[in-house]
Amino acid sequence: LIDGNNFYFHSIQAQEEQTQSLVMRVWDLRSFAPEEIERLKENLKVVENRSKLDDPQAIHPKLDWADVRLHLQNINYAIEWNDHLFPREERKKLMGLIPED
Repeated sequence: LIDGNNFYFHSIQAQEEQTQSLVMRVWDLRSFAPEEIERLKENLKVVENRSKLDDPQAIHPKLDWADVRLHLQNINYAIEWNDHLFPREERKKLMGLIPED
């Protein structure tokens, strides 16, 4: 974000064109110790489809998420990781952040 905070983005829950805002679901990693983050990364490598991301407890017992309402002007940038679960052609409709080609 423009204030220097960053989040591990999960999905967009809602967006409003009129107010230029959105509700972004983010992973909540506050309770994780560094070694638990490594376990989480390993668990995420074996997720075969997006529906499995809907139950954070199934991925790691401490994993949770939060919903953040943001105005688009507060977003500095987003890093797009290339991932087998999110083919580029599906990302446009899922997240709404990638402009049309």
